[in-house]
Amino acid sequence: MTVLDWQALADRRLDHRVVVAIGVFDGLHHGHRTLLERVVAHGGGAPAVLTFDPLPGSVLFGTSARLILSRRQKERKLARLGIRYLIVVDFSRSFSQITGEAFVSQMLRRAAVRGVVVGQDFRCGRHRDTDTGELSRLLRGHGVDTDVVELVRRRTELVAGHGYDGAKVSSSGIRRAIDSGDLSMVRSMLGHDYELDVEGVTPGRTDGGLVFPASSLTQMLPGPGRYAGFARGAFGHTVARIAVQSDRVIVSGAVDSAIGIGFARRES
Repeated sequence: MTVLDWQALADRRLDHRVVVAIGVFDGLHHGHRTLLERVVAHGGGAPAVLTFDPLPGSVLFGTSARLILSRRQKERKLARLGIRYLIVVDFSRSFSQITGEAFVSQMLRRAAVRGVVVGQDFRCGRHRDTDTGELSRLLRGHGVDTDVVELVRRRTELVAGHGYDGAKVSSSGIRRAIDSGDLSMVRSMLGHDYELDVEGVTPGRTDGGLVFPASSLTQMLPGPGRYAGFARGAFGHTVARIAVQSDRVIVSGAVDSAIGIGFARRES
């Protein structure tokens, strides 16, 4: 997968035809993956994603900038899902002031876009002035088709027949579940255990295990407490006990090193 900078594309356009999914894609949950499957299956051009960094909420509202996925995790997952190009917008207050129409115009000048895929609740532009209907109208004027994907609902074993319980799968819902330590909820929306990326982080060591300072991590930490989980190393997974404190994460068990820390369940 090739990672491209939005600003750099203003000087050197991506002339390879692409079909673009637009969104923050923090977590790459079931809903996100539905969009990406549509991009890959489109056939009108190479599958691409246009995303924003840092998180728009952290710029606009001063909310926590911690991620569900590290940037490295996101890039690796996107590549495995078949995405050929990742276009990253440096989201800033000045960028947030452009209209949806201006955003579309800039996107089409930067890349040979042949299709756009967005979720049903997508909005963009200053004061969120452009919804999916307006986006479709703007793109249609340039001969670009728009695929609007319906919201994906959370699937849970608590519902008879293992059906959908009606709750929207969303990054904000995942964030609330991580914060409360509700890892079964997180798993139901992500499709896998929540994992911290600690690759390249040198931990401290105590008699209790490996110590990772919270300041060295870019992702959300589950609420303070003790968890059962695993440490992922270069050659596989090791069962581990994990203690989350306000300023650190302690991983104990037969663990000598880790590049990932996975959370399976909260212990009482």
